Amino acid sequence: MRPSATAEEVKNLAMECSIDPALVPFCNAPTSAQADQILERLIEEHAGPLIRKVLNAKFARFPSSTDTKWDYEDVYSSARSGLIRRLLRLRSEPGAGGLANFAAYVAKTAYDAWNDYTYARHPRLTKVRHRLQYLLQNRTSQKGFAIWEGSDGQLWCGFAAWERCEPDIAERNLRHALLAEDAVTATAAAFAQVDPKRLTLPEVTAGLLRWLGGPVELHTLASVIAELLDIGDLAPAALDAKDRQLRLSALVDPRPLPSDAAKWREYLAWLAAEVAQLPLRQRTAFLLHSSATRDFELCGVLSIRQLAALLEQPTGQIAAFWNDLPLDDLTIAGLLGLERQQVINLRSVARATLGRRWKDWSRPP
Repeated sequence: MRPSATAEEVKNLAMECSIDPALVPFCNAPTSAQADQILERLIEEHAGPLIRKVLNAKFARFPSSTDTKWDYEDVYSSARSGLIRRLLRLRSEPGAGGLANFAAYVAKTAYDAWNDYTYARHPRLTKVRHRLQYLLQNRTSQKGFAIWEGSDGQLWCGFAAWERCEPDIAERNLRHALLAEDAVTATAAAFAQVDPKRLTLPEVTAGLLRWLGGPVELHTLASVIAELLDIGDLAPAALDAKDRQLRLSALVDPRPLPSDAAKWREYLAWLAAEVAQLPLRQRTAFLLHSSATRDFELCGVLSIRQLAALLEQPTGQIAAFWNDLPLDDLTIAGLLGLERQQVINLRSVARATLGRRWKDWSRPP
């Protein structure tokens, strides 16, 4: 039985072994039974929710199927098991270190499990990702790109001048929305109506990056390029309108990590003020379909009563479907007395307006 450590010894152990202080009680637990209890809390209270956050965003990009639920749980189980093996090794080999940021390592473990899944399930999308990664590593005749690992373990990419840059949560969400939620608009803006299928991969990549004006996550860029070139595993024409909107609008989970909470709340305050200036039907089509709407209330930016006033709906009606947000387009269409395509069009206009206003607001003085 190992002796209990003093607070100073715990601090020294963390510094010497490059271990996140949150893991020191587990590594230094005097008995295996106590270590198991601490490990269970680490997984259930900290690691598990973060793994699910990553996987929720990743799985949302694909249309639902009868196998998706089981695939999701398999990937979650794989990430969880891999993390437990790594933590047990850390306890048995204290000198190994290498876990100075527990949250970042958990996120990376989830991304790795997701990548293993996509390699097997979506080979053509994976092929696009590999080709893109080869290009970004400057291993072709076309130079000037860069790829790097971010603080959350995700791979970021862009032009060489942007290397090691990482957008804050608000800028990242708007950038992803501009790129992923309306591929048609992105194509028209980035390539001046030129068919991207007639361009080379370096030309498509450079065009999208120039239009974005900043770094983007590798998997998001690969997914959009695969869609623009119609070489992904799921051709856009094979999806109905609901699945297509789900896949494009949920590429990124908009909810931030705890360290980004202040920035996320600042962004939500900006968004609430801007959405209030949109015409009623546009703001309704946007807010009822957005996964960020519930965060207005959760982050104390707007109450349900204030959101109901913004939507010009009875508070009781908003409260009745609050837990079902975001709503699908058919439900929103029924509330507005419109066709589903009209709702999609209204939301597209709202997003384009918000995108322009965000660029103006975030532009350095």
